[in-house]
Amino acid sequence: MFDALDDFVDLQDEVAESKRTVRRCAYLAQAFGFYNQKLQSSGLVDAEMNTALLLSAMESYFIDVRRIKDFHGMERIDRYKIASYTLKWLCKIRPIQVGPLGSLSRDVQKRGLVVNADFALTQAFSIANINSKIIGTRLRNSILYSAHYRDIDGGVMAVTLEALANVTLKTRLLDEIKRFDAKLFAKALGTVTGAAPRTI
Repeated sequence: MFDALDDFVDLQDEVAESKRTVRRCAYLAQAFGFYNQKLQSSGLVDAEMNTALLLSAMESYFIDVRRIKDFHGMERIDRYKIASYTLKWLCKIRPIQVGPLGSLSRDVQKRGLVVNADFALTQAFSIANINSKIIGTRLRNSILYSAHYRDIDGGVMAVTLEALANVTLKTRLLDEIKRFDAKLFAKALGTVTGAAPRTI
């Protein structure tokens, strides 16, 4: 039996998802603007975001997210799944287009080949709140290699990103504790010796 109310609810869901897709595309296009400045300063001047491919990537992202939510009965997904499925679809669709690389230096050519995976990984780390400096260049390059050359499983990558975020968080907390302990130690040392406490 036809129910106009069900059709209206479905239409509302589609409109809401379309709005989210457009917002996500706008955010990524803006992020690419900042990223592209770094590319240009490194010598890669012909990179541009193909908006049709970006839209396709984000539509695929939201289809995956809807499937996850429906299967698990979730209202929302966590930041690690957002990051991993964004990474997956940006790497699969590759919306950043790069001009001819032949006349550029070997290092710039190499960067041009992995520009989509690098941008996607940069965005995933930002969403998951992962500090690249803490996890190190070697691990980041391993993930970059996988993102560029392998098919990414969003669920597995979400677990990986969560583990990396936890390492980042624990490292930050340990650094804070060390700074706090150093201040306490300096204060205690000043109290024991009778000297004025030093600030660190």
